[in-house]
Amino acid sequence: MAENVKTLLIRFFVENWQRKLISLILAMIIWMVVSHSMTTTKVVHSIPVRVTHLPPEKTIEGMQVNGVLNRKISLTLTGNKSALDEVSGKDLEVVIDASGKSNEWIATISKKNIVSLNPEIDSAKMISRVAPFDMIIKQSKLVTEKIPVLVTQPIGEAPKGYQFLDVWPYQLSVTVNGPEEAVKRLKTRGLKLTFNLNDISRSDLGQAITTT
Repeated sequence: MAENVKTLLIRFFVENWQRKLISLILAMIIWMVVSHSMTTTKVVHSIPVRVTHLPPEKTIEGMQVNGVLNRKISLTLTGNKSALDEVSGKDLEVVIDASGKSNEWIATISKKNIVSLNPEIDSAKMISRVAPFDMIIKQSKLVTEKIPVLVTQPIGEAPKGYQFLDVWPYQLSVTVNGPEEAVKRLKTRGLKLTFNLNDISRSDLGQAITTT
């Protein structure tokens, strides 16, 4: 019985081995082609948004120095299944060009706005379609103002051997720049500065006294 099984296995692998090898190679090629041609649709969350080519005298509320907004969006992407299955929001970025735009406009996000942050991902080849997504972009005048800072009575306890007497000066100012609306609100409201004496150590006070 064992001899018959051995003979059958030898005949299976040896007889017409060239044809069987070619068939195996063709099957692998077909599998790879089919795998890479399959498409899927996936919602990718937390994609950062960057605005470029803003006029130097303009800004957007919540925008960082590098042009990235403080909000992230979710997009529905259609494309290569094997690639999209591995993609997350940290791999992509939405780039919006503000050239020639009015102070407020609606930016419709499409495939052309998607940029890959991952050098191993080619977004142009991976993504075939992006479900349209509208964003309202509002530009603001970039202004610089001095904001009053009220120094309040500290909290906590002074280090052992020291006694808190008073604060001086009672009011400071800090220069900020940003969107006109936000800066105006901040200037009207002002800022408060409150120290926590528990965060101050004896060595900190000793160094301050030595310095002065």
